[in-house]
Amino acid sequence: MPFRYKLNNILCHCRFFSTKSKKSLKTTRNEKFKSFDELFNYSNSQKSLQTEKVSKENSFDALYQECMTEIYKMRAEADCYSDETRESPEIQELTKKENEIVNSVFKRVFSSNLTNLNDMNNKLNSNKSSDIDPYWDPFKNIQNLKLQIASEFNQLSKLVSSVELYKYKSMIKKSLRQFNESYNFDIMKDTQKNSEDDIDYKYKNERFWDPDIDKRLILENNKRPFSFRDLHVLHNFVSEDGQILPRRLNLTTRKQQIQIFKSIKIARQMALFPYDWKPLYRDRIPLLNPLQYLFDELFYKYKKSKDLRSKAMINVMINKYPDVNAHRYLKYELQKMKRTTSKDSEVKDGNIVESNS
Repeated sequence: MPFRYKLNNILCHCRFFSTKSKKSLKTTRNEKFKSFDELFNYSNSQKSLQTEKVSKENSFDALYQECMTEIYKMRAEADCYSDETRESPEIQELTKKENEIVNSVFKRVFSSNLTNLNDMNNKLNSNKSSDIDPYWDPFKNIQNLKLQIASEFNQLSKLVSSVELYKYKSMIKKSLRQFNESYNFDIMKDTQKNSEDDIDYKYKNERFWDPDIDKRLILENNKRPFSFRDLHVLHNFVSEDGQILPRRLNLTTRKQQIQIFKSIKIARQMALFPYDWKPLYRDRIPLLNPLQYLFDELFYKYKKSKDLRSKAMINVMINKYPDVNAHRYLKYELQKMKRTTSKDSEVKDGNIVESNS
């Protein structure tokens, strides 16, 4: 029984205090301000801050800057180097001169608006002690702000509309130009020919496919089957959205198409080849020994353009790196020597026949 009695007393006291506090809050709010206008009038009746300036700074964020300087000073005093942060007497003199110049400028500018200059001097002298600038007014209402913003907005809208008109005009001119060109008789003939060739090319039998030289070099792949390492070749068989092109566009045999499909699949699983786009130029480096790749490129250059510099580099690489596969280069040089020897023998035989005759 006593425990229950205590609990009941505690609950009653809690209810009493809660209801009392809520009522007091409501009554105070309702008694003081019944509308927003009353609250605004009450704030205006209090001491106005329009003629008071607490900080010595002359900028819009003066209070913030003064607060930060005080924090820096306190930190400097705590770190025992407060002498470095104090203002020197030279700087204080310069600030005084600056204030005097500003006050003189204000006197000269606003002398026409003021009826009596003595009132102004009295204001300046009265504010010297408290470091208050009488012309600093952060709460002053800006006159004609709405008109200014509206005029700026109208100017901006005119500029945007003129730009849009220019864009539309350029688009119309471009479309008209294309329309006129499309109805030109000669151009129509050329377009019809090109379209017919494309259609014939697409629907030709694979026995009559005739790829160009670059395509043939790509399909040869240095006389090796396609693998996931040939990233510098596989990008030619993929569209811009990452889809593998069909045989009629790749001009490949069935065996080559299967090799390409498998190699791209393995390269994608190994995160070497993208799924949804064509690989960029920096992602087309083949996955093989760089020395072997350099050797093959030099040999191709030597074979195509007979570059002696690339031949010298090949000879150095053969002597320095015996692991490099130089079979194709040696075979090419052997065939070249056989041709030269056969030509020399033919020339000798011709000379012998001429001498006998």
